[in-house]
Amino acid sequence: MVPGGPAGRARRYSAGGAGPRPAAPWAAFLPHFPPGAWARLAFPHSKVDAFVKFKMAPNSGFAVLLRSPWWISFALAGAIVAACAALLPRHLVPFAAAGALPLCVIGCIAAWRQARAPSRARVEAARAAALALPWRDLRALFERAWQAEGHTVQALPDGGAADLLVQRGDAHAASVQTVLVAARRAKAARHGTEPLRALHAEVQRRGAQAGSYVVLQGEVSEAARAFAREHGIALLEGAALDTLLLQGQR
Repeated sequence: MVPGGPAGRARRYSAGGAGPRPAAPWAAFLPHFPPGAWARLAFPHSKVDAFVKFKMAPNSGFAVLLRSPWWISFALAGAIVAACAALLPRHLVPFAAAGALPLCVIGCIAAWRQARAPSRARVEAARAAALALPWRDLRALFERAWQAEGHTVQALPDGGAADLLVQRGDAHAASVQTVLVAARRAKAARHGTEPLRALHAEVQRRGAQAGSYVVLQGEVSEAARAFAREHGIALLEGAALDTLLLQGQR
């Protein structure tokens, strides 16, 4: 029997005995990620999602860095390398500094995304053009945008709580998701809970999977945001809306 303790464990490993192999001393400096996590970050809308069950928290450090200027990630990576060089024994510095590699990857992804993002002037022009459109033309713009993404769009009769019915997914695979969109009040100066309540009731009446409320301008009250969160209604605003407007104006 091989005795316990560090000496015994060392003889057991050298003899090829059973038991876990001791971790390298630098392993503690490397962050742990689920398999395929980097593929999920680099290709968020690809088929990688089918086999990688990884979802980044919206307020996690890496998620914040992805939304920040790309150079911030590289600056943090440089700071980590400098700290390792100053504080650790020389033979451990290369291994510990490897912990900065994820930040470099995040920086590359952020730089790639930001290089492809539309300019602020183009986004502002798209918003101004949408604000100047009459209702029917604005609805047609949203129809074109979702159709360009491969969704089926149906305009609903005027006067209802929802204006568009958007179906996305593969009908042959029985995985179609129906979303009701309320966009008529997109230009309102203030958005309260009443249109959201009406949209939620319409979603339930039609048996749809979700509802989406468009906010092109104006202020959404805190009560309305709370109602949307509680009942699973998506507020289409900000960058997501800008992307849709640009898609519809092509």
